[in-house]
Amino acid sequence: MVTIEIQCLDCQGTGIYHGFAEPVGVGVICLECNGKGGIKISYTPFTGRIIRDDIHTVYRSRGNFIPTGIGPIGNSITYQDFLKGKKPK
Repeated sequence: MVTIEIQCLDCQGTGIYHGFAEPVGVGVICLECNGKGGIKISYTPFTGRIIRDDIHTVYRSRGNFIPTGIGPIGNSITYQDFLKGKKPK
């Protein structure tokens, strides 16, 4: 796990947030960074895809709940083919 400090995405590093609810010329202390302008994030560096031993077949996802539903769609491929770079149609 690596922890770094980045510029706050909500206030763009200013420490002051101004959105649609604040009148012209008015800012509020950014809730994300508490006015510091930066936040600490922790992440695990990517070192390669992790292999799953509980998957045998791969489909494309429908992508959302509404309006098309959930679950797999289309043709399937084997997990081994997926690991070789193939994608189902």
